[in-house]
Amino acid sequence: MRMESLPRHIAVLGDADLGFSTQVLEGVQWFAGRTPGWRVVPLHCTQDDLLDDLLRNGRLSGVIGAFISTRWVASLPGQAVPLVNIGSLSEVTGVASVIPDHQAVGRLAAEHLVQGGWRVLGCLHEAASFAAMQQRAGFCGTAEASGATVSQPAASESFAPGANWEAWLRTLPQPAAVFCTSDRLARRLMALLQQLTWRVPEQVAVVGVGDSAFESALAGMGISSVVLPGQRIGVRAAARLQAMLEKGVVDQGVEALPPETLVVRDSSAVVCSRDPVVSRAVGLMLQRPAGAALTATALARQMGLSRRALEVRFQRALGHGPATEMRRRRLWQVQRLLTGTDLSLEEIAARTGFCGAHHLATQFKRAMACTPGTYRQRGR
Repeated sequence: MRMESLPRHIAVLGDADLGFSTQVLEGVQWFAGRTPGWRVVPLHCTQDDLLDDLLRNGRLSGVIGAFISTRWVASLPGQAVPLVNIGSLSEVTGVASVIPDHQAVGRLAAEHLVQGGWRVLGCLHEAASFAAMQQRAGFCGTAEASGATVSQPAASESFAPGANWEAWLRTLPQPAAVFCTSDRLARRLMALLQQLTWRVPEQVAVVGVGDSAFESALAGMGISSVVLPGQRIGVRAAARLQAMLEKGVVDQGVEALPPETLVVRDSSAVVCSRDPVVSRAVGLMLQRPAGAALTATALARQMGLSRRALEVRFQRALGHGPATEMRRRRLWQVQRLLTGTDLSLEEIAARTGFCGAHHLATQFKRAMACTPGTYRQRGR
């Protein structure tokens, strides 16, 4: 009679961001459900003392977690087991890491705002966070390369609760847009803007990171936000850990996964246009669920105008009609998915509202003068 292999208990130590931690855990559990012998032991971010006990007593086969620092990893007790870091509070070295591509997060936010017509941009970041500093670098580099002006509070101004951002905000010519490296910062900024009776997003548009329903609820307005690839990180981290268990080798490589998407909500659902009708109409386009079709006629109806009247206003403001603007934004999404993911053309078509891979390929080649496959290869 064949004996069953002993279970492998894999601890998953969460991040302080509960939403991100939940997504990572879902990814690890998905992998565990397809890997014989895996038993997942979820731990809250405050249960590092319990992690120490489990390691000291030899109860774990491996750990996936949001590690605080390289020094913290070195202090873990017990016999060495494979470790995979999924945290970005600091730059952790000496162990395998699967983390978001934080520079790509910043780039995506900058592209969204620059495409919306903003040329005066601000950036708020957590000064002590490796992730935030990387996001800031990606945002500022992309924005400035696009001809936008980026402003940040003076280094002496604290990012802690109660920080005085008002003087800095008053230096920004309006309309402006501000990128915050977390939804928590975005919510704090929006609360200050409300105190100043400045309109969001008409006077100041706001974009955050993390797609936190909790922060949007506290803000009283949907926060436009970059969605981090938590579930994909969980799957890849588990795969990296399993490879170490099978091969008995130490993996110290860093793998950075691009962000999922940027979800547009009320805090940035406009474009920087002198025509408020065009601005709000494009905002409606941006808030459509991924892949949901919206005709120019339906858009005009939502704006309370005839299609002809809406066409005229778009031509005056942007130099082209609403259908062209919708197609342009969908193609931008296609470009990002081609270079930032391994999704098939059929999957990309479904996500961006095209009828299928053939329709997408035809429209893409007409607009870009190359096939999607060639564009993907060049982009990488």
